[in-house]
Amino acid sequence: MRKIYFLLFLSLIGNHLSFSQTIAPTDSIVYVCPPCGGGSCDQMQFDKPGTCPHCGMALVKMSLADFKKQLSLKPLTVCFYLQNNVEALDFAGPLEVFNAAGFNTFTVSKTYDVIKSDGVLFVTPDYTLKDVPPFDVLVVFGGDTGPGTIDSTVVSWIQSKKPQIEY
Repeated sequence: MRKIYFLLFLSLIGNHLSFSQTIAPTDSIVYVCPPCGGGSCDQMQFDKPGTCPHCGMALVKMSLADFKKQLSLKPLTVCFYLQNNVEALDFAGPLEVFNAAGFNTFTVSKTYDVIKSDGVLFVTPDYTLKDVPPFDVLVVFGGDTGPGTIDSTVVSWIQSKKPQIEY
């Protein structure tokens, strides 16, 4: 009888060893919140698929090593230059997408005067050409672009920023 128990014990150990796998920590899979800019949830990891309990976005499957790399990256800052008669959808859509993707975003114009879009939307810029903080990406939209509206101050400002920005 002892022999049977001993063989049963050996078979259980053998089955456990043959079915277990060791995964190196850097190769482990985690589920993470896609960068939403919502705060701490961009830095959380989960062990199974689902939705982020903070922002409700679907969790993304990723290797732990890639997630650690993502955490060490500095998000790009995107500057949206706006002027009167700008098409609201031309800037508002991309601004929302960049913001939702975790980029830092802000608007800038020549002055703090309220900008009237081509429709009914009014926008107060976050910054002026004189006090705009550093940024990585400059996005310029149309508006009053006829020959009489080309502003040499704005053109010079854009040219001066070219060496300092990535895109």
